[in-house]
Amino acid sequence: MTAGKWTIVCEIGATLARAILWKISGTPVDLTGWTARMQVRPEPLDGITDIDEALMDMSTADGTITLGGVAGTITIRVDPDDVYDVPGRYYHCLEMTRTADSYVVRLVEGAFVCSATTIGDETT
Repeated sequence: MTAGKWTIVCEIGATLARAILWKISGTPVDLTGWTARMQVRPEPLDGITDIDEALMDMSTADGTITLGGVAGTITIRVDPDDVYDVPGRYYHCLEMTRTADSYVVRLVEGAFVCSATTIGDETT
């Protein structure tokens, strides 16, 4: 399965909330027994470039991703204080892992755009 392409626009200072419905041949995938992890990086990993840390790291383990079991839903929610706060164009990837056999699916990937806000208390 080839990863779907998905551009996410993230508004700095706002909650990042997105939902995906994973279907195969029109039927929702039962996500019982799966985990999810999503990372945002300055550039895609190419196996050559060493990038030490992700700009954002979300997962079912830390509660920023919630799976909907038989409904096939994947919900991502990041509080404003945890959203990367430098405007720019980055890259994301969402991987799903079936825990029974460690089968990994790269479900979606693509651009992750952080847009600036005009509301705030700080001056630069």
